[in-house]
Amino acid sequence: MKRIGMCAVVLSAVACAAVAEEFTAASEGGKPKLATVAVDFAAACGPVKPMNAVNNGPVGRGSEARQHGNFAEYRAARIPFARTHDAAEYIVYGGDHVVDVTAMFPNFDADENDPKSYDFTVTDAYLSDMRAAGTEPFFRLGQRIEHAAKRYNVWPPKDFAKWARICEHVIRHYNRGWANGFKWSIKYWEIWNEPDLDENWQKDGKPRTWGGTPEQFFEFYEIAAKHLKGKFPELKIGGPAFARRMPWGERFLKYQQEHGTPIDFFSWHNYARDPLTLAKNAQAIREMMRKYGYGNAESILNEWNYVKDWNSSYHYSITQLAGLKGGALVAAGMIACQYAPVDMLMYYDAKPDAHFNGMFDKTTLRPLPAYYAIYAWGQFAKCSTAVKASADVPDIFAAAARGEGAKRMLFLARYADDENFASARPVTVKLAAGAFPSEVSVRVTDADRRHTEMKLPVSSANELRLMMDPQSFMLVEYDEPPMPSGNAFVAATFNIRIDTDEKGNILDKGDNAWPARRPRVADVIRRGGFQLIGFQEVTKTMWPDLVADLSEFRFADGPDKQGPNPIAYRPEIFERLDSGRFALSEKPDDFETLTWGSSSVRVCQWALLRHKATGRLVRVFSEHPDWKSMEQRVKGMELVVGKVKAAKERGELVILTGDMNDMEGAVSIHAWAPFDERYPVGDSIRLAKSVLSDTLDICLTPHAGPVLSSHGYSQKPGSRLDYIFVSDGFRVLSHRTHDDRPDGKYPSDHDAVSARLDFK
Repeated sequence: MKRIGMCAVVLSAVACAAVAEEFTAASEGGKPKLATVAVDFAAACGPVKPMNAVNNGPVGRGSEARQHGNFAEYRAARIPFARTHDAAEYIVYGGDHVVDVTAMFPNFDADENDPKSYDFTVTDAYLSDMRAAGTEPFFRLGQRIEHAAKRYNVWPPKDFAKWARICEHVIRHYNRGWANGFKWSIKYWEIWNEPDLDENWQKDGKPRTWGGTPEQFFEFYEIAAKHLKGKFPELKIGGPAFARRMPWGERFLKYQQEHGTPIDFFSWHNYARDPLTLAKNAQAIREMMRKYGYGNAESILNEWNYVKDWNSSYHYSITQLAGLKGGALVAAGMIACQYAPVDMLMYYDAKPDAHFNGMFDKTTLRPLPAYYAIYAWGQFAKCSTAVKASADVPDIFAAAARGEGAKRMLFLARYADDENFASARPVTVKLAAGAFPSEVSVRVTDADRRHTEMKLPVSSANELRLMMDPQSFMLVEYDEPPMPSGNAFVAATFNIRIDTDEKGNILDKGDNAWPARRPRVADVIRRGGFQLIGFQEVTKTMWPDLVADLSEFRFADGPDKQGPNPIAYRPEIFERLDSGRFALSEKPDDFETLTWGSSSVRVCQWALLRHKATGRLVRVFSEHPDWKSMEQRVKGMELVVGKVKAAKERGELVILTGDMNDMEGAVSIHAWAPFDERYPVGDSIRLAKSVLSDTLDICLTPHAGPVLSSHGYSQKPGSRLDYIFVSDGFRVLSHRTHDDRPDGKYPSDHDAVSARLDFK
């Protein structure tokens, strides 16, 4: 079944059971099965949402705790909004003197129009630190929750209209400079907090958040919202930080609809053990909002965290918040809600001394796993457009996004509310559109690492293979390789294996003889989409077969100038301007004399082509140096390098193809080739790289197929002898060794190698 995330969330009642069954098997010695994450970067799903907002700000900068605070870490997390609720619980923020309406306006009987009636000092400093960290305040107008033996400030205000006017002056102070204030343009202003938490508080006489009746609150909210929206139509006025007593919520919204109360955002709370619960409840909240005419208002989940339950498991819950489980829940929750009908998440709580703080160590203020989940989303959000992503197992959560240009990101989490598993799960990310580059950046948070960066090689342009530990998350970042332009073409090198030796003896028989291989060669070329080919080992008897089989191609040299390394091109793409050949010997014009210890005369053929669409001049070389003489390979390459340099000086682009009979990093290439200490193995390749680039090295996507291209009609690994080199004017979009054999038979003792090239 498909799981988080997708453009639309799919929920399942059997999710927990499925997870438990699999993890039980893992704990008994089994291994988790492969998970597949499907991503389609072409399928946009709206913006990346501010899932990484929090409650409360940093410690430091303007406070006495600045030397030992967390200001730098907080700022680095790129937290977009911080809600101010319960700031008064923390003495470092200012305790009873910060944020609450009673802190800023301590005497309710005072004149609300007189600046002297207000005390903004501590709140100013608290909000200034928050904004200095790059975080905008989400201002809760109301009171902190109260748990003490006596309740002080949760009772309904004596005068609802005056309370609204007091809040008006608070907004004027911070947004319009009133009372020696600021012009910050704080956007979100929330009326109260959890008025439904203790609907039946009269039974014990101890309301924690609202000490009035529901009806009193409905009227209170109506008066405050209408007054503030009337004074500040440009701002978002909302609330009520609903604790999710659903019947109460229905009554609240019904009342506000009937009284025409504006609601710019509906805020609500949810503590859960399963990220899918958050997504499911987001859907229920949205449906309730639509029912009462507030479907276009923002839905903001502005308190959430891990809770197993509020009774026997409460202490277990709060001990998990600071560990990997708490961090993985945060990562998975943000991913789940990115694809759910909710507009913002606000983690509760970044306040260091809170029970529900899983972001910072209470003593040292050093970051904990949940911090790194919030931090990772801050990086993920640099890509502004969310795209479709889904996972096929219940413990993997996936989100994907694309940014400006080629920027791509994946955010993956592995989470389950289960302690009975420890095995890593293999995860394969499959792309429906676009391609991976040869290497991606992966930042991992797990039992051993905290947002640790590593560079991960990619083995396939469309698949990325990962391993994810339980309770972990990772951020994958890369630039998508450029798509081919209309001018891109596929260049190839192909040693098609001579049919006879120099004496005319047939070399291969049966399925490997040229008459049997001939149609396979043409099949490889057509299936590979080759458009420019440098051949090797084409004898005079094979030449007419090749010309007949590849009628859509033209050959740079006609039959009268036929050589062993002909160059073929598609005439609709290229026009031949000139062509020729030279011997890889002391006498380049002598095609009879053996030199430099060569076992046979070796030739390099060349063609000067004009790319019809762009007019670019491309000089193509196809060479095949001696298998025996290291001296001939090196000195022959020196000849080629000289001609490459001359072509580049004339402004021509260069492509060099060939079976080079040499290989970097090898001790020997052919067991029967004599060792020559003057010319180490790989020297000719290093010479070519001094003026050109190996297309395998600079390819923008992972190489496809085996790297070793010479196999001698065997499935055993051989050598990488076949190369395509290019000058700086090309981009290499893909690189492939064509080892696919539809009939199970070999077309040659070498596999063709191709590179998709585009002009820079």
